[in-house]
Amino acid sequence: MAVDKELKRNFLLIVKQPALFSALLPVLAQRFPCYAIVRNPLSVLASWNSVDHKVREGHSRGAELYDESLRRELASAEDRLSRQLLLLSWWYERFHTTLPKDHIIRYEHIVTSGGAALCAIEPAAKSLHEPLSSQNLNVLYDRTEMRELGRSLLNREGAYWRFYTRESVERLIEEIA
Repeated sequence: MAVDKELKRNFLLIVKQPALFSALLPVLAQRFPCYAIVRNPLSVLASWNSVDHKVREGHSRGAELYDESLRRELASAEDRLSRQLLLLSWWYERFHTTLPKDHIIRYEHIVTSGGAALCAIEPAAKSLHEPLSSQNLNVLYDRTEMRELGRSLLNREGAYWRFYTRESVERLIEEIA
């Protein structure tokens, strides 16, 4: 794709395409400063289950295209939830093994800091004080399904536990109205 704009050497490119860029993250991180925003794993699963997209079925075309072992693991998973949990763990493991700790930002910290947590990426963000509200319990998420997802998540191991505690998932479950 051609870029019809002159870019300065230190331009900032922000892309929300987690599958493709996460699959390529080990290569990209060698050449560019890369960052990831992580979110409570229960909220991620609830979000995935609220959309009509491949990720709802536990697949990610971009990730599977560039990671053969992930594609094989997902193909051998017994059901949709198992695939979703494998995929979720793959993402968090990718971030954990590829990025420095200070390049991984928690969604919840962005919300509570009014956006100032983004200063890890752009120092000027330190002055942000935006009124943000967490969507971890988005009204579009099915509450019964969220409880079931939460119970399943708590009974599994995965790289998401490197960033979030089981207690953080239990708290979300308790907050479900």
